[in-house]
This record gives sequence, C-alpha cells and structure tokens, in this order.
Amino acid sequence: MKVLNHRFRLKSTEPTKPGGILYMCSINNRIFQYGVGYTITPDLWDMETKRPTTIKEKIKEYKKHIPDIGTHLTNINNRINNICHGVETFINHSRMEGKEIDHIALTKYLNDKVKLSERTIDNKAKRPKTSINTKQEIDLKLISDYTQKFVVDIENGLRTIQNGKNSQKVYSHGTIGNYKGFLSQWTLFEKKQPKKYQWDDLNRNLYNQFLQFLYKREYSANAAGRHIKNWKVIAQAAFDDQIHVNKAFRESYFKTISSKVDNIYLTEEEVHKLELIDLSNRPAWEKARDLFLIGCYTALRFSDIKTINPKDFHIISVKDKNGKFIKVKFIEKITQKTKGWVKIKVKSKLDHLLNKYNYHAPQLPEQKVNDYIKEIAKVVGIDTPIQKNETIGGKDLISVYDKYRLITTHTARRTAATHMYQQGIDRKYIMAFTGHTTLASFEKYICMDFEEKAQAAADSKWFD
Repeated sequence: MKVLNHRFRLKSTEPTKPGGILYMCSINNRIFQYGVGYTITPDLWDMETKRPTTIKEKIKEYKKHIPDIGTHLTNINNRINNICHGVETFINHSRMEGKEIDHIALTKYLNDKVKLSERTIDNKAKRPKTSINTKQEIDLKLISDYTQKFVVDIENGLRTIQNGKNSQKVYSHGTIGNYKGFLSQWTLFEKKQPKKYQWDDLNRNLYNQFLQFLYKREYSANAAGRHIKNWKVIAQAAFDDQIHVNKAFRESYFKTISSKVDNIYLTEEEVHKLELIDLSNRPAWEKARDLFLIGCYTALRFSDIKTINPKDFHIISVKDKNGKFIKVKFIEKITQKTKGWVKIKVKSKLDHLLNKYNYHAPQLPEQKVNDYIKEIAKVVGIDTPIQKNETIGGKDLISVYDKYRLITTHTARRTAATHMYQQGIDRKYIMAFTGHTTLASFEKYICMDFEEKAQAAADSKWFD
C-alpha cells in the first residue's frame, strides 16, 4: 500500500478571486480528494511549494486592507499540516488492522480529527484582552509603548513567530502570558525610576538595573531569565521593524540567566494515596485530584488534558507477546504546545476515571488545580522534606520544603514519565508519549531520588 506525495491545488485561478483549496493523494492507484475548508486568493498562494506565500512584502501589502491576513494564512498552514498527518495516521491504523482504505471512512476521520477538533484563531469571534492606550500618541521608540503594541499584535495573531520550527505560527496563550508578564514588570520598573526608556538607551547599565529590580522582587534566576529572554525577543522585533538600530541586546553581557531546577515527582505509593482519598464531599477538590491523576496516567500537559473528549479515543488492533491480535484503546491528540500528534495507551485506571465524566476532562482552572492539589497532598501525608538548591534574588540558597508545597500540574507529567522509565519502557517510546523531540529535553523529566540512584548502582555489574 503506497501513498503518493500530498498535493494541494486551488479551485480558482482568478488572481483576485478567493478560491477553495483541495487536497489530493493517490491511495492504491485511486485518487482521494478532500476540501481543506479554507479559501485563499491565488496571489497569496505559492505555486511552487503549494502552500500560502511567505513573502513578507506581499503579506504586508494585504494587511493594509485585511488586518488579520497573517492569522488566516497561518490557520491554512496548520490545517494543511494536520490533514497530511491525519491521512498518514488513518492509513497506518488501517494497515495494522489489515483493512482496505475506505475513502468515506477517511473523509469522516479527517472531519472529526482535523476540522472539528482543531483549534484555530477567529479574530471575529474574540476580542483582544490587551489594548493600546489611545488617549495619547504612541511612540514606538519607547520600550514600553512598542512592547504594548507587540503584545496586542501577537494576541490578535497579527504578528507570528519569526524563527525556529514554529516559524509563521501564532503564539500560544502561555507564551502570550509570558510577554504580558514582562510588560507588567517593565512598567513597574519604569515607575520606580521614574523614567521612560527608549530603545537607544539599551546598554549594560540598563540591563543590570532591570536585573537588580527583578532580584529585589525575589525572582528566581529562571523567572528573571525568562523576562530577559522576552526583552531580547521584543528588542529584536523592534530592530527588524526598523524602530531602532541599537544592537546592545545581542552583546554577551545581555545574558538570559538560568539555574538548574531540582524537580520532583510522586512515587507510586504517593499517587496511590491520592487515588484512595474520598473527595465526594469536596467537588472542586475531586476535580483537581482527577485532573492531576489524568496527568499521572498519560504524561500529557495540562493544556492538553483539559481538552480531552470522546473524539480523542479510538481502538486499534496490535500483536501481543504471543503474536495474537488484541484490541487496545488509545488517546490520540494534537498537542497545544508543539502542534504534534501524540498517541498514548489508555490505562485501566484512566479508563475508569474518565468514565465518571463521560470521557470529557473535568473543567477547572489550572491555578485552582495547583492550589487544591497541594491541600489534598497535605491531607494524605505527602510531606517528605525536600531540600532544594535555589537562586533567588541573585543569591544561592538551600531551602527545605514539605513535598506537598512543591506539587503542581506539571509534577503529574514528570511523575508519568519517571514511572514509565522505572518500569523499563524504552526512552524513545516514552518520548513518543510525552511529545519530546530531543533526548536532552526529555531527560529533564526523569526524576530519581538518592535511594533510587543508590539501588541502581547496587544492581549494576559495573560496580562489581
């Protein structure tokens, strides 16, 4: 069974008339066609790549008349990529089950998995949460004013990611929140001076002043480093927009500081304690506990956990150790952060838990989950003293915390990855579950305490 190259073509060839986009591929010498669900003006379509144009000058010209054209082109690219992956996934499933490719079933699969479940940006359907102060003239040479405009643009999809593997994609909600955080801290910093800084003021002294401001607010090295990183990105954007020509942000002293974080995970015994506690009289706590357990059972990020719904589940046939085909239930999702597909086997505990909610994830804000899970963990006795090396306010400190105080939604993801590793699952398979693409980033999620490392050393023949 062979699938030829994915192809896309326009239904209309009139330069100024928007037309639909058609997907085509050959499966077993039969042409499969599928409407992408978006229209595009042929002038914005690259006939060589068969994708929306990436020519900035052309897009900029269209923005004068269609402000959200950048978002529209990004959504088309996302839809195209997801259709290609969806076709390949459907064919792989059919191969495993020994079935012929049914074009009608493939169309339904794409409708369910791509068109109906995919989140795209619709500027008409939502209003920006950040707005530029129109009571006074905006001066983009001021760091604060340009940053404010930058945040508005990325929040509305008018400015997309410029570099890296996510180039031309819209910014995620979490990343937008980080830039808003920088804007908030920069505003407070200028009030303390008091002074409005321009991009031409960037130098070693201003860098040190802002860093010391963050340290006085007792920011950790990593938290301060994130603000510096965001500052550098915005400075580069302003440079690219020809607002300034100051390259100080590229100098070696303009460092994005960081420090190693001692991460925690929960042992199987501690997870079991959370499973056993009866929270039926505390509905919000119960939802928080269940959302946390879903993370422990799947290794999904919270942003993906909260969108779980019945359409994410499917059953496929796989061979067991004896070579017999057995039915296995999987969750398959496009992750919010990386936009990649992950496929995770459904544990019996997960199946039982989600059945309680008709296979929809319970809904609760992440901050509430973080607050409640600490309280629950305290009640069940997850209070082992944890020593942490921290850099806070520019000072290296050794702090001791009761374990429950360090638990967050991300602890569940680390817990799942660590338990898989401890059970002997190959790292490349765990990475397929977690969505990590590099071994270095994945290994940060594997947590082992001193006793476990000592046991591993004792069991190793290398030390004989």
